[in-house]
Amino acid sequence: MMDLNVEGMLIIGSLLVFISILASKYSKGLGIPVLLVFLCISMLAGSDGVGKIPFDDPLPAQVLGSITLCLILFNGGIKTDFSKFVSSIKNGVSLSTLGILLTVFILAVFLYIFGIFSFKASLLMGGIVASTDAAAVFSILSSNNLKLKNNLDSVLELESGSNDPMSYFIISLMITSLTSNDPITLSSGVFFFVKEMLLGTTLGCGMGYAMKYLLEKFELSDEFFYPGMILAMTFFTYGLTNFIHGNGFLAVYIAGIIVGQNNFVRKCKLTWFFESTTWIFQMVMYISLGLLVYPHQLPGVAWKGILTAFILIFIARPLAVFASLAFSKYSIKEKLFLSWVGLRGATSIIFATFPLLAGVEDADKMFNIVFFVVMISILFQGTTIPFVARRLGVECEKNRLEQ
Repeated sequence: MMDLNVEGMLIIGSLLVFISILASKYSKGLGIPVLLVFLCISMLAGSDGVGKIPFDDPLPAQVLGSITLCLILFNGGIKTDFSKFVSSIKNGVSLSTLGILLTVFILAVFLYIFGIFSFKASLLMGGIVASTDAAAVFSILSSNNLKLKNNLDSVLELESGSNDPMSYFIISLMITSLTSNDPITLSSGVFFFVKEMLLGTTLGCGMGYAMKYLLEKFELSDEFFYPGMILAMTFFTYGLTNFIHGNGFLAVYIAGIIVGQNNFVRKCKLTWFFESTTWIFQMVMYISLGLLVYPHQLPGVAWKGILTAFILIFIARPLAVFASLAFSKYSIKEKLFLSWVGLRGATSIIFATFPLLAGVEDADKMFNIVFFVVMISILFQGTTIPFVARRLGVECEKNRLEQ
């Protein structure tokens, strides 16, 4: 736990946020994703870095991460063009379900063959890093103002916004299997998945339409109360859905899509509020996650982290994309681009805290390997997305001319 008083935590926390924001100004010019800057600065400020800030409790980081993911997914849902969402739903859902399952299985097989983990632990590791990160995808596409052909950007946004439930399901299933003596059968696993998806979809739709109605019809005494009301309902949606064993992340994303369907009077203010709030929470979340990393532990798992990232980026993700989109109309070049934009980010680091809190064997090693995967993905894939889009010819002509 942090051994600081409230004033000390506020001083250090505000300085880290301030330094990260200043550094982000120069990182953009160098082509370095801003989220990576936040992560590196907080890692350097941790107990192993120059700052020597003691922080070893994953629970606050997990809670903060869950809150931030709620904001990211709801905000992503609001900004989703519903017409593009409908046209992209088949391919997006295929990537976020079948694509995730294939990615997990392929990666697990390789990790098991190389003797990094047992097969069950390899499946858990696969679940942690399989999902593309909504924050990273939304951030990099918008910061580069990248417009893609054939709704590729919509498919990527839909996939990154909706694949967390599948990863969360696999993680929960494997943690239960690794920490419980009760065997998990295929039928119980399928029932668990269907229940989570149905409850998440149902509550997401119900709460989404409730929010939409209140925004359009309900008059509050002050305009400034509306964002607070929707924020409270967003967290309530996530909490209630998880409480009844549904998937809260899916529910929040669906609610956001429903709220963003129509142009209502307060949509501009609501969008600005969630956009700014999401970025503030992302900064704090990345800083707290970076503080959990102990650099002296990284060399011991460096080759395992690099190998895992290599398998994920060049083998598991491409095979999963090509298989799950086998019957789509996308060309080989478009599928290659979708394979490349399988960005891993804070979502994977947050998911890596679940085995830590559950006391899973080798959870520390998993966390450090995930850190390598995220760093390599954001730095290697994230910085080259515009270049790869141009080389594969998937960038809109209008977008190229504007640049």
